[in-house]
Amino acid sequence: EVEGVSVTLPASVPGIYAVIPLTSAIEIPIGGSFSFRIEKNANYLGNFVIKANGTVINPVGGVYTVTNITGPVTITIGAHLVKLPQIEPNPYYTVQYLTDPSTLGEGGVYRIKITRLGSFNGGISVLANGVSVDPSESDLTIYEIPVNSPVEIDIQACTVLITGLDNPVIRMTAVSDLNNIPVGGSFSFQLELVPGYTGEIVVKANGREIAPNSAGVYTVSNIRGPVTISIAVYFS
Repeated sequence: EVEGVSVTLPASVPGIYAVIPLTSAIEIPIGGSFSFRIEKNANYLGNFVIKANGTVINPVGGVYTVTNITGPVTITIGAHLVKLPQIEPNPYYTVQYLTDPSTLGEGGVYRIKITRLGSFNGGISVLANGVSVDPSESDLTIYEIPVNSPVEIDIQACTVLITGLDNPVIRMTAVSDLNNIPVGGSFSFQLELVPGYTGEIVVKANGREIAPNSAGVYTVSNIRGPVTISIAVYFS
């Protein structure tokens, strides 16, 4: 063994990937080898480029091996990763992922197409690492994927679900269109009890109580995703 002939590994990234040595990385014999594997978080998709002293190495059976080591070796990882949202089937939109994550590389982009369904023409909020990204005219969104900086994508339709209207004593008049709420837009409506009933109407938007204005209009503002409005009546 020759002291000082060693392998320098990159740090693991908690929650994204871990570098697991399979053999000792220090005091490697001249002409010896070093093996390791990358344990990846399945929630992140993309391309990993592994290099030893600048030369790409490919795994065999998930194991990376550097052979014929004659001096210090530095292992580097260049990862271009995306984390996609878990989108349940819904009546508002569908999402198509147009890029194979395994093809991402330097200057790579990730393309997504969002198609609205039925009469829904509302806004769809698309965020990349919390930053709003505007879709193009073709509704095709392109993200630049930097190296070693995973991009987490979030997609939310600006929708309003109203509960409590099955109560026959409540009448609602919509002031704005449920199917056409832009990102950051609002939805307004009025409520009344049918003649002969008196009581207190309590309205909540995503669990937070809202009150009407002086004209009796309730408004939910700055809508950037799904909103559930619940309506309850407490009779006096």
